Amino acid sequence: MKFEDDSSADLGVKMISEKQLEANKANAQKSTGPTTQAGKDRSRLNSFRHGCSKQTRIMPEEEMKAYHEFTIPVAAACTPIGANEIQLAQQYADYQWRLHRIAAIEDTMFTLGFIEEIAENLQIEHPEAHLAASNAKTFRQDSKEFDKLSLYNQRLLSGSAKVLKMIQQVQAERYRREKAEIADAVVIYKNYRAAGATWDPQSNGSVLTIPRIENYIRVQCLKNPNFVAEEVKKAQTKVA
Repeated sequence: MKFEDDSSADLGVKMISEKQLEANKANAQKSTGPTTQAGKDRSRLNSFRHGCSKQTRIMPEEEMKAYHEFTIPVAAACTPIGANEIQLAQQYADYQWRLHRIAAIEDTMFTLGFIEEIAENLQIEHPEAHLAASNAKTFRQDSKEFDKLSLYNQRLLSGSAKVLKMIQQVQAERYRREKAEIADAVVIYKNYRAAGATWDPQSNGSVLTIPRIENYIRVQCLKNPNFVAEEVKKAQTKVA
């Protein structure tokens, strides 16, 4: 029986493996991420703990800045008081952020189609017509992706509306309780102040805060013409 020498085959396998290893190393060198400073700046990530949930979020620095600049005033516009309202207001702001992000993604998809010259083979010289054709071809080619965006958008709209309704219901209940508690709270607040002490209404189960009580007292005073006349007189004296 004759045995063939397999050493050459083993050598071939070894050489192929070594070549593949070198190729893998070369590819790895190409996949080390951005090499320019501008690229590194774009890919820099940062993290923060969400104020309500205390969950950590990771975003590119520019995205995080835009997120805070957008969501903080949206949440503040809900005028939340207390942990529950603050959490709902933040959820509503997050929904609005995601809705705008969906719109941005859709616009970017069309722009990518234009960049990739999807309508180039149509030989359209008019720039606006070229863009319209590019958008149409992009939509036709990626219609399923646009369907997903539309579905996601509808879900976000529904969730946003539900959270907004919850905020309105919670605040309506708080307003009702504030109205019922304000008269007694003013008396208690004035008694504590006369005694040179401080009072925390919420530690006593009230939904009211000291600023709300002070604002109520201020409004009641402004309804008194004698008080207003005295305030005007003081202001004129300071100017003189």
